[in-house]
Amino acid sequence: HITYLSDYILVNDERAFGLLDKKGNWLLPCMYSKIELVDSTILRVEINNKFGYYNIISCKFIWKENGVN
Repeated sequence: HITYLSDYILVNDERAFGLLDKKGNWLLPCMYSKIELVDSTILRVEINNKFGYYNIISCKFIWKENGVN
């Protein structure tokens, strides 16, 4: 399943979530239990009951718990 999340594509392969840009490039692989848009450039991602914040402009985590890739 795919859902549009701002200018990005949220992918759910029925096991996990991932994120693609408009060109189809993976920004985040399908391995997260949750991906939410916090504001126009920041995502909150969750995996194994741990979470992090990801900047979709710089394509880098700005903060994450140990165990979040």
